[in-house]
Amino acid sequence: MNMVRLLVKDIISSTVAISNTAGLKAFNAVQKYVSSGQEVILSFAGIENLTSAFCNAVIGKLYMQFGEKHVDSLVKVTDVDNEVWQEKIRTAKILGVDEKFRNADQENLSQLFA
Repeated sequence: MNMVRLLVKDIISSTVAISNTAGLKAFNAVQKYVSSGQEVILSFAGIENLTSAFCNAVIGKLYMQFGEKHVDSLVKVTDVDNEVWQEKIRTAKILGVDEKFRNADQENLSQLFA
């Protein structure tokens, strides 16, 4: 099986990857390949803005659903030259993998809005 290359901008029909809804759309596109064991390149080429909400919905959810080893072996994220975006992707991975971190993050967020 050849590695599939998915362009985020094509999946979400936009150059701004900012909403949870768009992230879930990207998640759905990637997860069908990951669930069948096919390797995927997720390219952020052409994306002009990226938020944590988007990253958490696609990256975090992939790690939550499939586990770190499975996702790391099948999904390669490319075309992320911005350090801030790289950090958002790393944080989304941690949120997906580490339940304690995820719960602490939720607690911190809920305190902000209390």
